[in-house]
Amino acid sequence: MNVQYREKALAQLLKLSLTERKRILDKIDFFAEQEQPLDFAKRLTGHESYRFRIGNYRAIFDIEEGEIVVLLVVKREGAYRNL
Repeated sequence: MNVQYREKALAQLLKLSLTERKRILDKIDFFAEQEQPLDFAKRLTGHESYRFRIGNYRAIFDIEEGEIVVLLVVKREGAYRNL
């Protein structure tokens, strides 16, 4: 499955250290390459979106036209406040 990143997700990734950024991007790519990537995701309560758990970070995403569209990449502590 292809992965697209919204501008806000890219901006959030750029704020992270190179090591954290690489780990998160590698993990999202790993999930996307799986036959059933949603097996690794959790549906957000009260939302149409999903999340991948990547250490202390959460990648919030939607599925649009068969692609993973990453909306946000945030630390776990504040991941669900602004949804």
